[in-house]
Amino acid sequence: MVIINLYKNFIEYGGAEKVAIDVHYGLTELGYECYLMGGNSFESNNSKYNIEKKQYKKFSALNAFNLKNTTIISHHRKNTTILFFLNKLLRLNIRLIHVAHNEFDNLKFFSYYPKEIITVSQRVKDNLVSFFNVNPNNITVIYNGLADLYDQLRDTNLSTDKIKILYAARITKVKGQVELVNNLKGKLNNNIQIDFAGTGEDDLELQAITKEDKNFNCLGFTNLSNEFYKYNYVMLFSSNEGLPLTLIESCSFKTPVICNDIGGNVEIIDDAVNGFVVNDYSSLLDLINNKLPEINPESYATMSDNARATFEKKFLKIKMIENYKEYIEKGKHVF
Repeated sequence: MVIINLYKNFIEYGGAEKVAIDVHYGLTELGYECYLMGGNSFESNNSKYNIEKKQYKKFSALNAFNLKNTTIISHHRKNTTILFFLNKLLRLNIRLIHVAHNEFDNLKFFSYYPKEIITVSQRVKDNLVSFFNVNPNNITVIYNGLADLYDQLRDTNLSTDKIKILYAARITKVKGQVELVNNLKGKLNNNIQIDFAGTGEDDLELQAITKEDKNFNCLGFTNLSNEFYKYNYVMLFSSNEGLPLTLIESCSFKTPVICNDIGGNVEIIDDAVNGFVVNDYSSLLDLINNKLPEINPESYATMSDNARATFEKKFLKIKMIENYKEYIEKGKHVF
């Protein structure tokens, strides 16, 4: 069985791309013949992914016949739609599995899905059913998983005199960093520090509005595995999500989360248990300025332990790979 994990391209550094790559290498280690495929050339792949050239193929509709009799796990709906029609028109005998990473409210009549669909959260599944009228019986939820990189020996008790919050995500309008600063700037207590980790198309604008600000700081791209130990909380306040890896990774490092109720966030974060869920900037400001300083060390330690327990129970990488293997094997004769 040849298994291809297909994404739009691997130029940007993001969650869906990382999941596609992790699934690829996870299945490869289990003995499957696997390849990664994107619309970009191998040379233009982001070097942070460490993709091996021998395991990468460029996707083009012109070479569709080379995909005959393969299993394709498509992580992008545009590619899925193209393959959906090519498979029918050219009788390629492809087993097409679509992985839905986000909720969408557009292109309803231009998106086509196969009978085998994986979603990364229940919320994404609900979106496919309610907006795209997909049969729920065709959908299986498999949570994203991450390797466990937590080092207990590096963990220390952080001071509560200064509350440090890490906002780790690509700097884009969807992730909401610029909007957040515009809503909170000049209103935060002096002991609050929010650091932005990442790069993206809104990078220069974010740097401009946070320059020399006492509450905000831009770190650029950084190795998050080294950063989590330095922060009391991790924040994500996006306008659209599927199942954000940042929140999962935060839980793995015992770092409570501050987020809003979108996508699969609340399938990771339980309000006041392993983090906080708020849905507007007024509530967010009240949480940061008034409620966080009142949390005692014992309550914070419990919240941190709960975050770690959430990761171990639901979001281990090995569990994700096992679920994909079971899914593939269960329907391996379905074309």
